[in-house]
Amino acid sequence: MDTNTVYVQINIGRGDLTDYEWVAFQEDVVFHLKHSAQRRDVQVETHTTEESAHISALVYRPALDGLRAVLRSIKHRYRQDAIALIVGSELI
Repeated sequence: MDTNTVYVQINIGRGDLTDYEWVAFQEDVVFHLKHSAQRRDVQVETHTTEESAHISALVYRPALDGLRAVLRSIKHRYRQDAIALIVGSELI
């Protein structure tokens, strides 16, 4: 794996969002995650339930600070208490 990329998972919860807001929230997160990956061939995986979504991809490491800033903005836009950003993982 390229050392300039890192595995990122973003966990979000629905809270009191309407159906429309919930879909828009997920789409915003996916759009910005793809942008942070800075690769045309990026594969974003999304696992969604009625109340939460787990979105993951390989992201260009120098783009992480920008992704954090965008997620903070998205968090406020959708009236969320938090967005979980998990960076890197290793299983042996």
